[in-house]
Amino acid sequence: ISKLVTALHGGENGTQMDPFEADLLILRAAEAGNTTSISSLGQMCFNRGNEWHHSAVQITTIAAKLRSVSAHNILGNDYLDRDCIEEGVKHFVYAVQGGHKKSLHDLKTLRKERPDFLSGEELERIEGIYAEVAKKEWSEERVEAEKYRVAHGLGK
Repeated sequence: ISKLVTALHGGENGTQMDPFEADLLILRAAEAGNTTSISSLGQMCFNRGNEWHHSAVQITTIAAKLRSVSAHNILGNDYLDRDCIEEGVKHFVYAVQGGHKKSLHDLKTLRKERPDFLSGEELERIEGIYAEVAKKEWSEERVEAEKYRVAHGLGK
């Protein structure tokens, strides 16, 4: 469903662009418990502006409670935007523990911009957590599958 939604939003792979239909598919998938779609729905609400903020946080929190690492990243960035650094860091760390590379990048950026909130030692500890997760998830089959997807324009 997520790939179809992306295609409908952007008109990729020969599909006709229909953002309304894409939004309906996200909503249906979210109702069915698809965490990726719940996170996407939350991100859509964030993108719609301040009047949607409360709904965005509620929806994304549901996805985070269902262990969506991308939802934790979205919430981490939202907390940083509201200057609630400690809460943002917690969400980034949850995401990193689930193997979310962008959250690790966000923490490194935070360390550079606000070293008072994240020590170098703490960042090294978090990097170690990510390395362990990545090591457990790595396999030759995954590497070959990624090469195939890229070569055939299939995305992730």
